[in-house]
Amino acid sequence: MKQYIIQLASLLLIISFLSCDDYLGKAPKDTITMQKIKDYESLLNYSQANKTMGVYNCFFTDDVFFPDKDPGGQALNQATAIIQNFYTFQERLYPSGDNDWTDCYKSISVHNTILEKIMTAIDGTQKQKKSIYAESLLARAFEFSQLLTLYAKAYNPETAANDAGIPLIVESDITQTNLTRASIKEVYEKIISDVEEAIPSLPDTPSRNVNAFRGSKVAAWAFLARIYLQQKNYEKALDYAEKAIEAQPAILNLNNCKLTNPNVTSGRNDVPIRDLNPESVYIRFCSFVNTMSGRAYVEPDLINLFNKDTDRRFKLFMTDKYKNIQREYYIWAPGFDANIGIATPEVYLIAAECHARLNNIPKAMEYLEALRENRYENYTAIPTTGLTKNGAIKLILEERRRELMMIPGIRLADIKRLAYDPDFKQTVKRTINGKTTIVQPTSNLLLIPIPDIVMEFNPDMEQNIRKD
Repeated sequence: MKQYIIQLASLLLIISFLSCDDYLGKAPKDTITMQKIKDYESLLNYSQANKTMGVYNCFFTDDVFFPDKDPGGQALNQATAIIQNFYTFQERLYPSGDNDWTDCYKSISVHNTILEKIMTAIDGTQKQKKSIYAESLLARAFEFSQLLTLYAKAYNPETAANDAGIPLIVESDITQTNLTRASIKEVYEKIISDVEEAIPSLPDTPSRNVNAFRGSKVAAWAFLARIYLQQKNYEKALDYAEKAIEAQPAILNLNNCKLTNPNVTSGRNDVPIRDLNPESVYIRFCSFVNTMSGRAYVEPDLINLFNKDTDRRFKLFMTDKYKNIQREYYIWAPGFDANIGIATPEVYLIAAECHARLNNIPKAMEYLEALRENRYENYTAIPTTGLTKNGAIKLILEERRRELMMIPGIRLADIKRLAYDPDFKQTVKRTINGKTTIVQPTSNLLLIPIPDIVMEFNPDMEQNIRKD
């Protein structure tokens, strides 16, 4: 019976691959018969291989806010059960299954298939094969990092060797059982080694004639900058961030964008998306519930970080009149699917933060200003006379809040990584029916449990116990 269930799950997984068809194209009908380079190219261009975590983890964070009552239909009790569970930190988050786990490991399975078979393709050059191999190494590493954000604690060098990470599945066989969770240290080491192995064979920059879902050296550098920032290795994070910026420095000037139809839920503005946006380094979308647009009010403390008169992000992406209903609070409504992969603004902010933490304040502000001058009307630079190291870091972290808000995974990872920084640690506060709950950044309430079905077939795997 157990083996039957495993086989059925495998069949359903394959069917889910073959039934998906969208922007990136279709999966090959039978991965067993893949023989040519074009077969593997089609897998790399296949939607499921390029989608990642969902949006629900945003409801763990201080980006979002629900009032107890709201005539506009955005009260907490009007949200879906899953959103309510995340927002209120319930012990059980998903009624059944777990899309985050399933979809990240689906993508990993696709890339494991490519990694196992590409070098046996009957045509193509060694260079072509190695490039495809490298792209899958990068993509798999990216999914490992996403899973860490959801299911593991932040990297702490003192405890990482013992803290539970995620299963490092590096084979295409999706019927594996007796899985264990590698330590956080082991997962980071695997991510870094795989990306470093991939870099020499990757194309230099995102291939615009294919799409920026595809891997590149600049994507790998930007991703390693993020990974080393999470490890607080500011020297290495800075090195990779500056390599990525040198290769792809573009920042979109939002002064050149405008609201086109503020009364609709999709297409409210003309901000370019996907490959049309020059900031796109490595594009990934949520595999389910594609966007946070219109799903929650913005936490009032976050709204207060914006200059409502001059910040173009505020004017383009937020409104207190949504679906023709005047609201008491501001809702985040850009009206498009956000890239939850990597874009140049994040890389500039990584470079700025690393310089500040290494006490190079002028250089930190140079990177920060390069972003801000493209985000504000009639912009004037921040005065830097007497600016301290902590003052600069505070400015940069506030800019991260404004620039990267509502991007799944980003804020949750930041809350966790700043937990051990006494000057910048932040809690998550919820006030519901007059009762306030404060969740600490080290709390297990910020970890998603391992799915029940996974624990059933892997009973020795360590579970995330959701208690404060």
